Amino acid sequence: MAESRKTYRMRLRMRVRQRLKMDENHRRLLIEGREVTIKSPDVTDSSFETTWLVLNARGFQTAAEAKAFGERLKLACEVASISSRLGINTGADSFSTFVGESVVDIARQHGMELRGDIHGLDVFKDDEAVRIMSSSASSVSTTSNPTAFFARLSSTFKAVGNLNDGTSKLTYLFNLALMNRDPIAQIVLACSAVEALGQNEKWTESQKQIIAEAAMQVKTIDIGTEEERVEVSDAIQKGVFRLSLRQGVFRLLDRLGLTDLKKLWDELYTLRSTLVHGSTTERGEGHYKLASRVLSLCGVIVLKELGSQIPGVGDDMEMYQPE
Repeated sequence: MAESRKTYRMRLRMRVRQRLKMDENHRRLLIEGREVTIKSPDVTDSSFETTWLVLNARGFQTAAEAKAFGERLKLACEVASISSRLGINTGADSFSTFVGESVVDIARQHGMELRGDIHGLDVFKDDEAVRIMSSSASSVSTTSNPTAFFARLSSTFKAVGNLNDGTSKLTYLFNLALMNRDPIAQIVLACSAVEALGQNEKWTESQKQIIAEAAMQVKTIDIGTEEERVEVSDAIQKGVFRLSLRQGVFRLLDRLGLTDLKKLWDELYTLRSTLVHGSTTERGEGHYKLASRVLSLCGVIVLKELGSQIPGVGDDMEMYQPE
């Protein structure tokens, strides 16, 4: 009976790009009436620097309730990271430290319940006997102040429920761009995040009518056999001529009121393509400069899209200044 009354705990473990300089060994945020504790694994000092953060929330009546809160918190962290240009990796909810059954059995004999360390979201029954086999390592030396991130996390949590599926998926992708230290990877990931947004754009009603008319006209052309003409007509109607990646991005920029960035997008995307397709011999410093410009441009676009669905997020443009 006592076991059935136990509540559930949500634990979210994530990595940040730069070491966060903390003035206290943990932070407490009140998010929709629930206390969320933020700290670094295995840190007891009053101040420290860390590249790993663990967020805990307790008192959930069901595992489903804890998971729903955790998924929303993860998304809010990703949005807050983008708006503060921090860069986080919220993980894939998989083990970074695994505990074998034999070790678990021995721990239980000593009154402990061992769990492997999850990079991402973990939900389990809350019990004082639970111990996490944590593991973290980093050689990063630069530091960052997390104050802006924590403030944005609190204000963003409630609103992330308004994000559509396409936008919520790109937050993880763009954070990978911010996290990555390889400039080529940054360029590819950042551009991919914007292109993914552009793929949500559709033909206008007038353009749909033009496509339908073109499909009908093909059937009347005196070229090829009737069967060949029908195949081409069907291909047109079934979407062979969809918006290109470039058209999708341009439609996105128009919708967001960023039409003046089209020329810069074309310029940087051309450089991106020459780099990715191996048609440039430039190395080293040039890659880092291009990555910085691409991250700034794509950051403005991503933030603007987030701001169109979450009021206030788009006001953080000072973090990204396209060159």
